[in-house]
Amino acid sequence: MERRPSVRAALCVVTAVGLAVAAGCVRRAGPSAPAELGRAPSESAEPVRIGSLRTSQLGALVTLEGNITQQCPSVGCWFELDDGTGSVLVDLQPSGFRLRHDRVGQRARVSGTLQRAGNQWRLQATHVVFVETGRRERSTANAASGD
Repeated sequence: MERRPSVRAALCVVTAVGLAVAAGCVRRAGPSAPAELGRAPSESAEPVRIGSLRTSQLGALVTLEGNITQQCPSVGCWFELDDGTGSVLVDLQPSGFRLRHDRVGQRARVSGTLQRAGNQWRLQATHVVFVETGRRERSTANAASGD
């Protein structure tokens, strides 16, 4: 005598699949990533080449654009920006920004206050715009307070 699957067995299978999805066994899309952190400067400034930065600009608001070559591996509070003429360490912490996922290799336009620590340029970021460059996967960046 042949047995037919019961409704109860079908419900068990559906429930098991639903629990697997809820437990994260199936990859889900994450929240959409804002492409911008902070407020844009009131005056629209063209990006300055990092290699042309001068000590006379210390304390001034500058805009830079380049590729992210490194970032803070623990809480995403800084990244290094390189435009081919030089590099600068971009400090996100004073503004409360954090990079939640890997942004290395992505292009960014950053505005902030120019500083110097020893021989290294630093930029205390007040505004960051990320530019998609066809990376294998989109990343997420959020302000610490903006989840």
